[in-house]
Amino acid sequence: MRLYYDVHCFFDGHGGYSLPVAIDTDEVLTDKEVISYCKQNNLFIAEGDENYVDYVTELDQEDYQDLKGC
Repeated sequence: MRLYYDVHCFFDGHGGYSLPVAIDTDEVLTDKEVISYCKQNNLFIAEGDENYVDYVTELDQEDYQDLKGC
């Protein structure tokens, strides 16, 4: 099964970004597990961005594709 997430980083007073993430897994993941996946797979724009994640939201495939710009 493939799960889709919006991992959002916010930098106090300096904006932020949404990171669309697709993960193949057989179980529902916690926010911490999704963030760890992003870090291990070098998906964040810059090192240390994992410390600025303010939310992780599960998406459906259509919302994921919209966020990714497909």
